[in-house]
Amino acid sequence: FNSFFFITFNLEKILKTNNINIFNIEDNFQAQNQNQNIQSLYCSKCLNKTNHTCYKQFYSLPDILVISIQRGITYNCKTPVNVKVMLDLTDYAESFCKKKFNLIGLIGRSFNNGNEAFFSVVKFRDCWFNCEGTNINQIYNPLDSNSRGDILMLFYEGI
Repeated sequence: FNSFFFITFNLEKILKTNNINIFNIEDNFQAQNQNQNIQSLYCSKCLNKTNHTCYKQFYSLPDILVISIQRGITYNCKTPVNVKVMLDLTDYAESFCKKKFNLIGLIGRSFNNGNEAFFSVVKFRDCWFNCEGTNINQIYNPLDSNSRGDILMLFYEGI
């Protein structure tokens, strides 16, 4: 078993502050790096309460990047995801690490005849396959997965 670095985007929260028609992963990496808040903390030396500006910043990125898109408890956020075969995160990580990633798979949720179903699109030996239940079909373009349903997870490999 391996553990993988997981980045979660709360689409419901993002849509409350931004009116977007399509979710762009690279733009939201930038927004997470700029996400600042002010916290009141006690100084350990003078014991006075002082305000500090805190923010998250990606220092490094792993070889396998897993992106989770939370669509709300009832999956009510239907905004499509701008899926890219090559994701360039050069401007969003500080250290010397892999910053360009190739798509190797995704997981989505759809409805078939009123029933909830999940599908995956995976890359195997330079070919793309759509897997739904026991049906596995070769496809030629993983980028049209938004038309099948809601994208929930994306899997990228560093290049």
